[in-house]
Amino acid sequence: MRKILFLMATLILFNNKISAETFSGPAGKNVAYTIDTEKGTLIFTGSGEIEGIDGTDIPSWPDVKKTIKTLHIEEGITGVGDLGCSGFINMTKAFVSSTVKYLGDRAFGNSRAMKEITLSEGIEDIKRGCFANCSVLEHIVLPSTVKEVGNDAFMSCSALKSITCLSPEPPLIDELQPPIFTSFNIVIAEVLIVNDVEIYENSDWAQHFNRIEKYTGAGIKKIRGDKADTYYNLNGIKVDNPQKGGIYISGGKKIVLR
Repeated sequence: MRKILFLMATLILFNNKISAETFSGPAGKNVAYTIDTEKGTLIFTGSGEIEGIDGTDIPSWPDVKKTIKTLHIEEGITGVGDLGCSGFINMTKAFVSSTVKYLGDRAFGNSRAMKEITLSEGIEDIKRGCFANCSVLEHIVLPSTVKEVGNDAFMSCSALKSITCLSPEPPLIDELQPPIFTSFNIVIAEVLIVNDVEIYENSDWAQHFNRIEKYTGAGIKKIRGDKADTYYNLNGIKVDNPQKGGIYISGGKKIVLR
């Protein structure tokens, strides 16, 4: 009996081309995923849209899913489909590369442990409910390329304190009910604008926030001995491993890392 069970387990591992801690497979027409349960990482590679991970071919998928702490979408991926990266309840950090043009409905929905997400320059469309129920997310930076934000995009982001908008023109927001910012503390939350504050104050964005302020890089201090390759995120926190396509402060200037 033990021999039969061993052979069955070996066959499952062979058919899924996995090791003891690594799982891989398709996540779209030309997209692949790799999960390393030991490192707690999920990486998407390839081209085209992330459609999501089916999980039926992964033994104990619910348990494997819980091991994911960081998510990385690499160059070549052009979009995240509806629910494409949702429901990773223990994921704390995500990175989206510069080739991604859109984030679909609830693309990162119910990522209840996600404290940080980096959206690279290149994203144009953030769809309905994209970050719904990301209840510990405190800050987010919308790249200058963002043109539209859908309904309920930040629904129940109850810890959200600030949104930094890099676009010179306010992204289009659909004011159909419910609005894009619901169930979070608008008294605390603020929009930080890199460009012209008045344009945002005269737009639909103004009704959602207690404060719309000019972004000045508050919290970023010039440290004696800092080298030119020292990077900070837009919240003034030093970044030890900056990612290509990310937006940072370096040498007192806002840059996109190439």
